[in-house]
Amino acid sequence: MRLTATPLLLALSLALGTSMTAHAAPSSPSIAAAAEGTLLNISANAEATRVPDVATLSAGVVTQAADGNSAMRQNAQQMDKVLAAIKAAGIAERDVQTSGVSLNPQYRYADNEAPKITGYQASNTVSLKVRDIAKLGKVLDALAAQGANQINGPSFEIDQPEPVYDEARLAALKKAQARAQTKDQRRIARELMLAGRIQASLLPASPPELPGWQIAAALKPARETSGDFYDFIAVPDGRWGIVVADVADKGVGAALFMALSRTLLRTYAREYPAHADRVLAAVNERILSEARAGLFVTMFYAILDPASGTLTYANAGHHPPYVLGAQRGAAPHALTRTGMALGVLETERWEQEVAVLGPGDVLLLYTDGVTDATSPQETMFGVQRLLEVAQEPPGRSAHEIQAAILAALDRFAGDAPQLDDVTLVVLGRDT
Repeated sequence: MRLTATPLLLALSLALGTSMTAHAAPSSPSIAAAAEGTLLNISANAEATRVPDVATLSAGVVTQAADGNSAMRQNAQQMDKVLAAIKAAGIAERDVQTSGVSLNPQYRYADNEAPKITGYQASNTVSLKVRDIAKLGKVLDALAAQGANQINGPSFEIDQPEPVYDEARLAALKKAQARAQTKDQRRIARELMLAGRIQASLLPASPPELPGWQIAAALKPARETSGDFYDFIAVPDGRWGIVVADVADKGVGAALFMALSRTLLRTYAREYPAHADRVLAAVNERILSEARAGLFVTMFYAILDPASGTLTYANAGHHPPYVLGAQRGAAPHALTRTGMALGVLETERWEQEVAVLGPGDVLLLYTDGVTDATSPQETMFGVQRLLEVAQEPPGRSAHEIQAAILAALDRFAGDAPQLDDVTLVVLGRDT
């Protein structure tokens, strides 16, 4: 993996028998970055490996007959048998694709004679993806037994390469940071600026567009890198995983821990698409087995069903998000903690709760950089002030609420330094 400042290039070699390269954009609109440019170049290489878990192959059926209709009819009958065998082998319909039937006349050639048609050949091809490689032999045997007379492949790949890319990016970022420690303070500051840009590329470029919903998200780091993060993860059945998290530290260490937590969360969110509690338990176990930094992360993870407004969530020691009712004067509903922070106890388990967002309701997610922000008089912004700004006046869009909170926060802090990362996500359901 190679990191350079202008332009920024992030590349990695993925050891799966073939070479793969990933590129990261130099910046992302979702996170604030230092305005000053950098002339510093940092180079680091890293690899991540996984055993292939998907096989792709194609099988052809070729039939011949004296006339075209017979050749095509026989081909269709034979292909039906092949497709039935594929289905019986457990291959999902979404992983099977057929091409159109082609028909070609067969000729006999003789000296001093015009070519004569002796028959017709019909051919068809089916391409399939085997997600359980242990079944590959069974699938191949079934294809051959049912008359597939042209089998190409298999070729192997990984179904979800992004976690492997993230792992390699994280390893390269660690190497780059280790080298930066030997440089002078100015050089280190510039390297941190670059790390912030790389970290920014890990955040969503923009929230997902969900019909009937509005989403606004912002992250403002206190330093070049951040221990906060938010993410939106597409999971099956049209649902979305939504996370806001805060590593209990600042600086590069927190940024690396954030990248690890994000990678693990994305992996297990797809493995347990309907169970927020299991996702947190799996992430916690991996953090404790693979990271020995003594850090922990608070995390609120929810699974949103946009169609019903159902929010299935688990809260790992994070500041409670609030559901703000559409009715004026409705009391905010806090989505309180259902377990402790991640990275503390391996045996910890989290309860899963359910909330429902009705038309006009708003979900407010944030990190303690919002509520703990201090004024020049050293008073805190606080939860009560946050809720007042979010609720009045009612009927605003998610983007309007977010803008009002950030503006109020800036006015409140004045010239006081920003001591912690500020993350704010506002989710609103249309009326």
